[in-house]
Amino acid sequence: SNEKVLRDAIEHELELIAHVHEVRTEYDRQIQ
Repeated sequence: SNEKVLRDAIEHELELIAHVHEVRTEYDRQIQ
């Protein structure tokens, strides 16, 4: 159904956001 596609897309977006957040945290740690 369309709802499952939407849910999968949202889940994928959240994973991307989490990944970017991890990378940024690691980057900030190395600057200091």
